[in-house]
Amino acid sequence: MFKVRIIHPRPTSDLYYNWNKADSYNTPLRGAIGKRGIGKTFGPFKKAILGAIKGFAFIYVVENKEQVKTLAQDRGVKFFEAIKQYATEHPTTHKGLLYKHLIEGTSSVDEDEELDDIFKTTTQLKGGTIRLNDKNIGYIIAWDDFANIKRNNFPKNIRYILIDEFMPEQTDINSVKISRKITSLLQSIGRTRNDFTVYLMSNALRRTDALLDRLKCSNIKLGEAYIVSDDYGPLLYMEYIDPNNFKKLNEIQDSSIAGRVAKLLDEDNLDKNIFRDELKDNEIIPSEPKPCSLLCCLHGEGSSIRISITKDHNDVYVMEDYGQNVKKRYCIDKRFIAPAVIFVPDYKDYLLGLYNRGIMKFQSANIKLIFKAILNIK
Repeated sequence: MFKVRIIHPRPTSDLYYNWNKADSYNTPLRGAIGKRGIGKTFGPFKKAILGAIKGFAFIYVVENKEQVKTLAQDRGVKFFEAIKQYATEHPTTHKGLLYKHLIEGTSSVDEDEELDDIFKTTTQLKGGTIRLNDKNIGYIIAWDDFANIKRNNFPKNIRYILIDEFMPEQTDINSVKISRKITSLLQSIGRTRNDFTVYLMSNALRRTDALLDRLKCSNIKLGEAYIVSDDYGPLLYMEYIDPNNFKKLNEIQDSSIAGRVAKLLDEDNLDKNIFRDELKDNEIIPSEPKPCSLLCCLHGEGSSIRISITKDHNDVYVMEDYGQNVKKRYCIDKRFIAPAVIFVPDYKDYLLGLYNRGIMKFQSANIKLIFKAILNIK
Protein backbone atom coordinates (compact mmCIF):
# COMPACT_ATOMS: atom_id res chain seq x y z
CA MET A 1 0.00 0.00 0.00
CA PHE A 2 1.44 3.35 -1.03
CA LYS A 3 0.65 6.73 0.48
CA VAL A 4 1.33 10.10 -1.14
CA ARG A 5 1.94 13.30 0.81
CA ILE A 6 2.09 16.62 -1.02
CA ILE A 7 4.31 19.48 0.15
CA HIS A 8 5.19 22.87 -1.33
CA PRO A 9 8.94 23.57 -1.08
CA ARG A 10 9.70 27.19 -0.26
CA PRO A 11 11.63 29.36 -2.71
CA THR A 12 15.32 29.74 -1.93
CA SER A 13 17.89 32.41 -2.67
CA ASP A 14 20.08 29.88 -4.47
CA LEU A 15 20.94 30.62 -8.07
CA TYR A 16 20.48 26.97 -9.08
CA TYR A 17 18.28 24.14 -7.84
CA ASN A 18 19.43 22.75 -4.52
CA TRP A 19 18.85 19.09 -3.65
CA ASN A 20 19.08 19.69 0.10
CA LYS A 21 15.30 19.50 0.56
CA ALA A 22 15.06 16.23 -1.32
CA ASP A 23 18.06 14.79 0.50
CA SER A 24 16.61 15.74 3.88
CA TYR A 25 13.85 13.13 3.53
CA ASN A 26 16.47 10.40 3.04
CA THR A 27 14.37 8.51 0.51
CA PRO A 28 16.03 5.87 -1.70
CA LEU A 29 14.48 7.51 -4.80
CA ARG A 30 14.83 11.27 -5.34
CA GLY A 31 13.54 13.03 -8.41
CA ALA A 32 13.38 16.49 -9.92
CA ILE A 33 11.50 17.72 -12.98
CA GLY A 34 12.48 21.14 -14.27
CA LYS A 35 13.68 23.15 -17.21
CA ARG A 36 17.14 22.81 -18.71
CA GLY A 37 20.03 24.57 -17.05
CA ILE A 38 18.44 24.83 -13.61
CA GLY A 39 21.01 22.54 -11.98
CA LYS A 40 19.11 19.26 -11.59
CA THR A 41 21.88 16.97 -12.84
CA PHE A 42 24.87 18.80 -11.41
CA GLY A 43 23.92 18.34 -7.74
CA PRO A 44 23.84 14.52 -7.78
CA PHE A 45 26.84 14.45 -10.13
CA LYS A 46 28.93 16.55 -7.75
CA LYS A 47 27.85 14.37 -4.83
CA ALA A 48 28.82 11.24 -6.78
CA ILE A 49 32.25 12.64 -7.68
CA LEU A 50 32.99 13.69 -4.11
CA GLY A 51 31.66 10.34 -2.88
CA ALA A 52 34.29 8.68 -5.03
CA ILE A 53 36.94 10.24 -2.80
CA LYS A 54 35.50 8.20 0.07
CA GLY A 55 35.72 5.01 -1.96
CA PHE A 56 32.19 4.91 -3.37
CA ALA A 57 31.25 4.47 -7.03
CA PHE A 58 28.28 5.62 -9.10
CA ILE A 59 26.31 4.82 -12.25
CA TYR A 60 25.16 7.45 -14.73
CA VAL A 61 22.31 6.29 -17.01
CA VAL A 62 21.61 7.91 -20.39
CA GLU A 63 19.17 7.05 -23.17
CA ASN A 64 21.42 5.57 -25.86
CA LYS A 65 24.91 4.33 -26.69
CA GLU A 66 25.64 7.37 -28.86
CA GLN A 67 25.45 9.56 -25.77
CA VAL A 68 27.93 7.30 -24.00
CA LYS A 69 30.28 7.58 -26.96
CA THR A 70 29.98 11.38 -27.02
CA LEU A 71 30.64 11.72 -23.30
CA ALA A 72 33.69 9.45 -23.54
CA GLN A 73 35.43 11.47 -26.25
CA ASP A 74 38.78 13.08 -25.36
CA ARG A 75 39.07 11.23 -22.05
CA GLY A 76 35.66 12.47 -20.95
CA VAL A 77 36.23 16.22 -21.29
CA LYS A 78 32.53 16.83 -21.94
CA PHE A 79 31.50 14.69 -18.97
CA PHE A 80 33.70 16.57 -16.50
CA GLU A 81 32.96 20.01 -17.97
CA ALA A 82 30.37 20.90 -15.32
CA ILE A 83 32.79 20.20 -12.48
CA LYS A 84 35.45 22.29 -14.20
CA GLN A 85 33.01 25.15 -14.64
CA TYR A 86 32.02 24.93 -10.98
CA ALA A 87 35.66 25.08 -9.90
CA THR A 88 36.29 28.06 -12.15
CA GLU A 89 33.26 30.10 -11.05
CA HIS A 90 33.57 29.59 -7.30
CA PRO A 91 35.92 31.40 -4.91
CA THR A 92 39.46 30.18 -4.47
CA THR A 93 38.69 28.38 -1.23
CA HIS A 94 36.00 26.30 -2.88
CA LYS A 95 38.15 25.71 -5.92
CA GLY A 96 41.06 24.67 -3.75
CA LEU A 97 38.84 22.23 -1.88
CA LEU A 98 37.61 20.76 -5.13
CA TYR A 99 41.16 20.46 -6.47
CA LYS A 100 42.08 18.71 -3.26
CA HIS A 101 39.31 16.17 -3.78
CA LEU A 102 40.13 15.62 -7.42
CA ILE A 103 43.81 14.96 -6.81
CA GLU A 104 42.95 12.53 -4.04
CA GLY A 105 43.41 14.24 -0.77
CA THR A 106 46.74 16.00 -1.11
CA SER A 107 46.98 18.75 1.47
CA SER A 108 48.78 21.26 -0.73
CA VAL A 109 47.14 22.63 -3.85
CA ASP A 110 48.86 24.78 -6.43
CA GLU A 111 46.23 27.43 -7.17
CA ASP A 112 48.21 28.59 -10.19
CA GLU A 113 48.14 25.22 -11.88
CA GLU A 114 45.94 25.17 -14.95
CA LEU A 115 42.60 23.48 -14.37
CA ASP A 116 42.84 21.58 -17.66
CA ASP A 117 46.20 20.14 -16.61
CA ILE A 118 44.76 18.89 -13.32
CA PHE A 119 41.87 17.18 -15.08
CA LYS A 120 44.13 15.62 -17.71
CA THR A 121 46.26 13.96 -15.06
CA THR A 122 43.49 12.87 -12.69
CA THR A 123 40.40 12.01 -14.76
CA GLN A 124 39.64 9.62 -17.57
CA LEU A 125 36.50 8.25 -19.22
CA LYS A 126 37.03 5.26 -21.47
CA GLY A 127 34.39 2.93 -22.87
CA GLY A 128 31.82 4.03 -20.32
CA THR A 129 34.13 3.52 -17.32
CA ILE A 130 34.95 6.65 -15.32
CA ARG A 131 38.38 6.73 -13.72
CA LEU A 132 39.90 9.09 -11.18
CA ASN A 133 43.56 8.73 -10.28
CA ASP A 134 43.69 5.34 -12.01
CA LYS A 135 40.74 3.99 -10.02
CA ASN A 136 37.31 3.06 -11.38
CA ILE A 137 34.80 5.38 -9.72
CA GLY A 138 31.78 5.13 -11.99
CA TYR A 139 30.08 3.77 -15.09
CA ILE A 140 28.01 5.34 -17.85
CA ILE A 141 25.40 2.99 -19.26
CA ALA A 142 22.61 3.35 -21.83
CA TRP A 143 19.08 2.01 -21.73
CA ASP A 144 19.31 0.81 -25.33
CA ASP A 145 22.25 -1.41 -24.34
CA PHE A 146 20.17 -3.13 -21.70
CA ALA A 147 21.41 -6.64 -22.49
CA ASN A 148 24.86 -5.63 -21.24
CA ILE A 149 23.34 -4.02 -18.16
CA LYS A 150 21.70 -7.30 -17.16
CA ARG A 151 24.99 -9.16 -17.60
CA ASN A 152 27.04 -6.55 -15.77
CA ASN A 153 28.34 -7.44 -12.32
CA PHE A 154 28.58 -4.04 -10.71
CA PRO A 155 30.93 -3.64 -7.75
CA LYS A 156 29.51 -3.57 -4.24
CA ASN A 157 30.65 0.01 -3.62
CA ILE A 158 28.00 1.55 -5.92
CA ARG A 159 26.38 4.28 -3.82
CA TYR A 160 24.64 6.59 -6.33
CA ILE A 161 22.61 5.92 -9.49
CA LEU A 162 21.92 8.99 -11.64
CA ILE A 163 19.19 8.50 -14.26
CA ASP A 164 19.10 11.38 -16.71
CA GLU A 165 15.89 12.05 -18.64
CA PHE A 166 13.85 9.32 -16.96
CA MET A 167 10.92 10.54 -19.09
CA PRO A 168 12.19 9.89 -22.64
CA GLU A 169 11.29 12.36 -25.37
CA GLN A 170 9.92 9.53 -27.51
CA THR A 171 6.41 8.68 -26.31
CA ASP A 172 5.89 5.15 -27.52
CA ILE A 173 5.50 1.71 -26.01
CA ASN A 174 9.25 1.57 -25.33
CA SER A 175 8.83 4.14 -22.58
CA VAL A 176 6.71 1.62 -20.68
CA LYS A 177 9.79 -0.60 -20.39
CA ILE A 178 11.84 1.95 -18.43
CA SER A 179 10.34 0.85 -15.11
CA ARG A 180 11.34 -2.75 -15.81
CA LYS A 181 14.87 -1.68 -16.74
CA ILE A 182 15.26 0.37 -13.57
CA THR A 183 14.10 -2.57 -11.47
CA SER A 184 16.53 -4.90 -13.23
CA LEU A 185 19.38 -2.42 -12.83
CA LEU A 186 18.80 -2.06 -9.09
CA GLN A 187 18.62 -5.83 -8.71
CA SER A 188 21.96 -6.11 -10.53
CA ILE A 189 23.45 -3.71 -8.00
CA GLY A 190 22.12 -5.64 -5.04
CA ARG A 191 18.85 -7.36 -4.22
CA THR A 192 19.26 -7.03 -0.44
CA ARG A 193 21.07 -3.70 -0.15
CA ASN A 194 19.66 -0.56 1.46
CA ASP A 195 22.66 1.74 1.12
CA PHE A 196 22.37 3.40 -2.30
CA THR A 197 20.41 6.35 -3.65
CA VAL A 198 18.73 6.78 -7.04
CA TYR A 199 18.40 10.26 -8.55
CA LEU A 200 15.84 10.79 -11.33
CA MET A 201 16.07 13.91 -13.52
CA SER A 202 13.86 15.15 -16.36
CA ASN A 203 13.63 18.40 -18.31
CA ALA A 204 9.88 18.29 -18.86
CA LEU A 205 6.80 16.63 -17.46
CA ARG A 206 4.64 14.41 -19.63
CA ARG A 207 1.43 13.08 -18.11
CA THR A 208 1.43 10.00 -20.33
CA ASP A 209 4.83 8.83 -19.16
CA ALA A 210 4.60 5.26 -17.92
CA LEU A 211 7.26 5.58 -15.24
CA LEU A 212 5.77 8.80 -13.83
CA ASP A 213 2.42 7.03 -13.58
CA ARG A 214 3.91 4.06 -11.75
CA LEU A 215 5.78 6.38 -9.41
CA LYS A 216 2.34 7.70 -8.33
CA CYS A 217 3.29 11.19 -9.55
CA SER A 218 1.23 11.66 -12.72
CA ASN A 219 -0.93 14.33 -11.05
CA ILE A 220 1.92 16.41 -9.62
CA LYS A 221 1.55 20.17 -10.15
CA LEU A 222 4.11 22.90 -10.69
CA GLY A 223 5.76 23.84 -7.39
CA GLU A 224 4.69 20.65 -5.63
CA ALA A 225 6.74 17.80 -4.24
CA TYR A 226 5.33 14.31 -3.71
CA ILE A 227 6.59 12.09 -0.91
CA VAL A 228 5.56 8.51 -1.64
CA SER A 229 5.76 6.04 1.24
CA ASP A 230 5.29 2.30 1.50
CA ASP A 231 5.01 0.01 4.53
CA TYR A 232 8.70 0.56 5.32
CA GLY A 233 8.68 4.37 5.25
CA PRO A 234 9.34 7.19 2.74
CA LEU A 235 10.42 5.74 -0.59
CA LEU A 236 10.34 8.58 -3.14
CA TYR A 237 10.71 12.36 -3.16
CA MET A 238 9.67 13.92 -6.48
CA GLU A 239 9.63 17.68 -7.05
CA TYR A 240 8.17 19.53 -10.01
CA ILE A 241 10.40 22.60 -9.90
CA ASP A 242 8.72 25.98 -10.32
CA PRO A 243 11.07 28.07 -12.49
CA ASN A 244 9.55 31.26 -11.05
CA ASN A 245 11.42 30.49 -7.83
CA PHE A 246 14.71 31.21 -9.63
CA LYS A 247 14.25 34.81 -10.71
CA LYS A 248 17.94 35.68 -10.85
CA LEU A 249 18.74 32.64 -12.98
CA ASN A 250 15.78 33.44 -15.25
CA GLU A 251 17.07 36.98 -15.76
CA ILE A 252 20.53 35.69 -16.65
CA GLN A 253 19.13 33.13 -19.09
CA ASP A 254 16.61 35.54 -20.65
CA SER A 255 19.30 38.13 -21.31
CA SER A 256 21.65 35.60 -22.92
CA ILE A 257 21.89 35.17 -26.69
CA ALA A 258 20.14 31.79 -26.47
CA GLY A 259 17.32 33.24 -24.37
CA ARG A 260 16.80 36.24 -26.63
CA VAL A 261 16.74 34.11 -29.78
CA ALA A 262 14.31 31.65 -28.16
CA LYS A 263 11.96 34.52 -27.40
CA LEU A 264 12.30 35.82 -30.97
CA LEU A 265 11.36 32.38 -32.31
CA ASP A 266 8.51 32.02 -29.80
CA GLU A 267 10.26 29.06 -28.17
CA ASP A 268 11.07 30.77 -24.89
CA ASN A 269 8.51 28.80 -22.88
CA LEU A 270 9.71 25.21 -23.18
CA ASP A 271 6.93 24.00 -20.90
CA LYS A 272 3.94 25.58 -22.62
CA ASN A 273 2.84 22.28 -24.21
CA ILE A 274 3.53 20.27 -21.11
CA PHE A 275 -0.05 19.16 -20.51
CA ARG A 276 -0.90 18.34 -24.12
CA ASP A 277 -1.17 14.61 -23.40
CA GLU A 278 -3.30 14.93 -20.28
CA LEU A 279 -6.64 13.13 -20.37
CA LYS A 280 -9.71 15.24 -20.94
CA ASP A 281 -12.53 15.01 -18.41
CA ASN A 282 -14.72 13.01 -20.80
CA GLU A 283 -11.91 10.44 -21.30
CA ILE A 284 -11.52 9.49 -17.63
CA ILE A 285 -13.34 6.53 -16.07
CA PRO A 286 -15.71 8.08 -13.50
CA SER A 287 -15.13 7.58 -9.78
CA GLU A 288 -18.39 5.62 -9.72
CA PRO A 289 -18.22 3.56 -12.92
CA LYS A 290 -21.26 1.99 -14.51
CA PRO A 291 -21.81 -1.78 -14.26
CA CYS A 292 -19.80 -3.44 -17.00
CA SER A 293 -18.62 -6.78 -18.32
CA LEU A 294 -15.24 -7.88 -19.64
CA LEU A 295 -14.79 -7.50 -23.38
CA CYS A 296 -11.22 -8.81 -23.52
CA CYS A 297 -7.67 -8.45 -22.28
CA LEU A 298 -5.58 -7.12 -25.15
CA HIS A 299 -1.89 -8.00 -25.34
CA GLY A 300 0.90 -6.03 -26.98
CA GLU A 301 4.66 -5.80 -26.64
CA GLY A 302 5.49 -6.31 -22.98
CA SER A 303 2.11 -5.10 -21.73
CA SER A 304 -1.59 -5.84 -21.71
CA ILE A 305 -4.78 -3.94 -20.91
CA ARG A 306 -8.25 -4.87 -19.75
CA ILE A 307 -11.19 -3.61 -21.84
CA SER A 308 -14.75 -3.71 -20.52
CA ILE A 309 -18.04 -2.48 -21.94
CA THR A 310 -20.82 -1.01 -19.84
CA LYS A 311 -24.16 -2.80 -19.55
CA ASP A 312 -25.88 0.01 -21.46
CA HIS A 313 -23.23 -0.25 -24.22
CA ASN A 314 -22.64 3.51 -24.10
CA ASP A 315 -19.10 3.44 -22.69
CA VAL A 316 -15.97 1.33 -22.94
CA TYR A 317 -13.55 1.25 -19.99
CA VAL A 318 -9.84 0.64 -20.62
CA MET A 319 -7.92 -0.31 -17.49
CA GLU A 320 -4.79 -1.96 -16.22
CA ASP A 321 -4.72 -5.72 -16.70
CA TYR A 322 -4.47 -7.08 -13.18
CA GLY A 323 -4.01 -10.71 -14.22
CA GLN A 324 -7.39 -12.28 -13.54
CA ASN A 325 -9.85 -13.84 -16.01
CA VAL A 326 -7.31 -15.63 -18.18
CA LYS A 327 -9.99 -16.30 -20.80
CA LYS A 328 -10.66 -13.76 -23.52
CA ARG A 329 -6.99 -12.84 -23.86
CA TYR A 330 -6.45 -11.63 -27.41
CA CYS A 331 -3.77 -10.04 -29.55
CA ILE A 332 -4.00 -8.35 -32.94
CA ASP A 333 -0.38 -9.02 -33.88
CA LYS A 334 0.92 -12.56 -34.50
CA ARG A 335 4.13 -11.75 -32.63
CA PHE A 336 2.28 -11.80 -29.32
CA ILE A 337 0.54 -15.16 -29.67
CA ALA A 338 1.05 -17.17 -26.47
CA PRO A 339 -0.45 -20.29 -24.87
CA ALA A 340 -3.23 -18.22 -23.27
CA VAL A 341 -3.37 -15.46 -25.91
CA ILE A 342 -5.46 -15.91 -29.07
CA PHE A 343 -4.74 -14.07 -32.31
CA VAL A 344 -7.89 -12.17 -33.37
CA PRO A 345 -6.90 -9.65 -36.09
CA ASP A 346 -10.50 -8.47 -36.65
CA TYR A 347 -10.50 -6.94 -33.18
CA LYS A 348 -8.30 -4.11 -34.39
CA ASP A 349 -10.97 -2.61 -36.64
CA TYR A 350 -13.61 -3.23 -33.99
CA LEU A 351 -11.64 -1.43 -31.26
CA LEU A 352 -10.65 1.38 -33.62
CA GLY A 353 -14.33 1.90 -34.34
CA LEU A 354 -15.12 2.18 -30.63
CA TYR A 355 -12.20 4.58 -30.14
CA ASN A 356 -13.24 6.80 -33.05
CA ARG A 357 -16.78 6.99 -31.66
CA GLY A 358 -15.32 8.72 -28.60
CA ILE A 359 -16.93 6.36 -26.08
CA MET A 360 -13.69 5.02 -24.59
CA LYS A 361 -12.68 6.07 -21.10
CA PHE A 362 -9.28 5.34 -19.60
CA GLN A 363 -7.97 4.59 -16.14
CA SER A 364 -4.97 6.90 -16.68
CA ALA A 365 -3.04 8.70 -19.39
CA ASN A 366 -0.50 5.90 -19.30
CA ILE A 367 -3.18 3.29 -20.04
CA LYS A 368 -4.29 5.36 -23.01
CA LEU A 369 -0.68 5.43 -24.22
CA ILE A 370 -0.48 1.63 -24.04
CA PHE A 371 -3.83 1.24 -25.83
CA LYS A 372 -2.73 3.54 -28.67
CA ALA A 373 0.62 1.75 -28.95
CA ILE A 374 -1.00 -1.69 -29.23
CA LEU A 375 -3.40 -0.48 -31.94
CA ASN A 376 -0.68 1.65 -33.57
CA ILE A 377 -2.72 4.84 -33.27
CA LYS A 378 -0.61 7.91 -33.98
